[in-house]
Amino acid sequence: MKNKWIYIKISCMLILMVILAAFTNHRHSSKKIKAIDITYHQENQFFVDKQTVNKLLIQNKKRVENLSQEHLDLNVIESHVQAHPMIENAEVFLDIDGTLHAKIKQRKPIARVISEEQYYIDINGKKMPLSQNYSARVPIVWGIKNHQIHEVFKLLNFIQRDLFLKQNITEIRVYPNTQFGLRFRKQDFKIFIGEIDHLNQKFMNFKAFYVKAKKDNLLKKYKRIDLQYGNQVVCEKIES
Repeated sequence: MKNKWIYIKISCMLILMVILAAFTNHRHSSKKIKAIDITYHQENQFFVDKQTVNKLLIQNKKRVENLSQEHLDLNVIESHVQAHPMIENAEVFLDIDGTLHAKIKQRKPIARVISEEQYYIDINGKKMPLSQNYSARVPIVWGIKNHQIHEVFKLLNFIQRDLFLKQNITEIRVYPNTQFGLRFRKQDFKIFIGEIDHLNQKFMNFKAFYVKAKKDNLLKKYKRIDLQYGNQVVCEKIES
C-alpha cells in the first residue's frame, strides 16, 4: 500500500511538471519579438544594409515585430532573407530572451563588368547585381559577352589566388576570339596574355620580367608586354 502511494505521488508530480512546462512554454511563445539583432560575417562590406535586412524579416507579408513567437516560422523568414540577390547565406534564430537574430553572409564580388549590362562577378563565377550602398574595389572587366563569363572567371580565379596579381591587376579587357589583355596598377604598359591557357607559365614569365625591368628602371619604357608566346616575353617599347 505504501509503495502504491509513492507511485501516485510521483505520477502527480510528473503531471504537475508537464502542466507547468506547457504553461510556461505557452506564455513564452505568446510573447512578441523583443528585439532584432542583425550581424554580418564580413566587415566593411555592406551591400545590404541593416535597414534592408530588417525589411526582409517578414512572414506572410507581416513584419516579425508584429508576430508572436508561437506564430514565427523561422525557416520561411530565413528563406525570404536568403532570396535577396546580394545575400549568399542567412541564419535566422530566436534566443530565450525573445531576440530575433539574423546572421548575414553577403556575396563576394571579384570583378565589376562594364558593358551594355553592368554587374559584378562573384567568387562563385555568377552574376551579382550592383549595390546602391557600397562599391567594391575590384578589377574592371571590359568587352565581355555573356558566353565568356566562364573564361573570364578562370582568369579572375587565378588572379585571386596570387597575392601579387590580386594587388596589381586593375582591368581585364576581352578582345575578339576571347583573347585577354590586362592593365597593371601604376604602370602605363598593357599586358596581352592571349587565350586563357598556361596561365601559371605566362605569369611566372611576367613576374621574372617585371622584377628585372623594375630593378633596371625600365618599366616606363614599355607600352605592351605580350605573354602569349609560350616561354617568351615579347616587349614593345614606347617610340622615342
